[in-house]
Amino acid sequence: MENINELRYAENKLKLWYNREMGKIINVLSVPYNSSIVFGKLISELLQSNKKVVYVTNDYEENKELIKYIKGYQRNIKYSYLKNYNTTLEPGVLYFINSANLSVLKDDVELIIYDDITSFSNYSKLQIKEKIDNLYKFAHKIIVYSIEDIYRNMESMEISSINKLGPIIEPRAITTRINLEEDMPYILYEYLKWFKESKRKIVLHVPTEECGDKIYDLYTKKIKVLSDVKIIRFKERDEIKKIEKMLTMKNQPIMIITEYIGENLNNINDIDIIVINAENSRFDYKKIVYLCGKVGAREKYLGEVILISREVSDDMEKAKDITRYFNKLVWERGLLKV
Repeated sequence: MENINELRYAENKLKLWYNREMGKIINVLSVPYNSSIVFGKLISELLQSNKKVVYVTNDYEENKELIKYIKGYQRNIKYSYLKNYNTTLEPGVLYFINSANLSVLKDDVELIIYDDITSFSNYSKLQIKEKIDNLYKFAHKIIVYSIEDIYRNMESMEISSINKLGPIIEPRAITTRINLEEDMPYILYEYLKWFKESKRKIVLHVPTEECGDKIYDLYTKKIKVLSDVKIIRFKERDEIKKIEKMLTMKNQPIMIITEYIGENLNNINDIDIIVINAENSRFDYKKIVYLCGKVGAREKYLGEVILISREVSDDMEKAKDITRYFNKLVWERGLLKV
């Protein structure tokens, strides 16, 4: 943890909000893949008061980082992963529920935290709001952890990254009239030369499987600049085990071409990202922001996110606005590491 001041700021502000009678919901805005420990102190206090707390996550297991942090306040924390409809919730227990399985909650609880930050999210703003609306009657208080306001008429607070000091990567757009399945613009050619010489890893996202196959053929058979690069075709249905061993190779430039966007690729460190045909509707603003959050989330080298398209889409612009907003926050709070 590098940003202890931001952690204390978040903990204090959440406590002030919770102690007020007014305001059932608070939006907590932050960058993708930020830490969950910002809620640890409040959760611990509620558990010690014998309250029931529900933590909604996009993962399929308990949040180990959060549990470890809470144990710093109370060694014998009680927690469980709620999967069954017939489970009666006990006081003083923290319950984790997957965001796709919210109907298992039938009991009233003190606090619900909806975490759309710490792991990849496939849900739109509207879908998240619908999920929380269904939970509303069960909770005394609700925290919504997201990259944007889910409830515009409710209180909001912003926190920067707890894991590191510094900015989130802002996406860089490159427009071209070239058919990217048949040829490569010169600026991308130059970038890939640098990438090869720097022996880095790059994930090249494409909108469809067909596009991925064409790009793979183009880059393995026609583009000479990539002759010394290990190019991997990772399809949406593939298991991550297929490429895990290759990703441990050092001093070897590696490119992964994939139409997959999700949690399985989040353990790849020190990467750059290129999005081909970025104006495609598959690449909505939220996916782009999460790609920006992935690059340099915990590494010293921040990397780049490059969006290549025929035109700059509204989603590309919105993703840039969101990342710029968080970077303005970092600057204003003096959190840039020199």
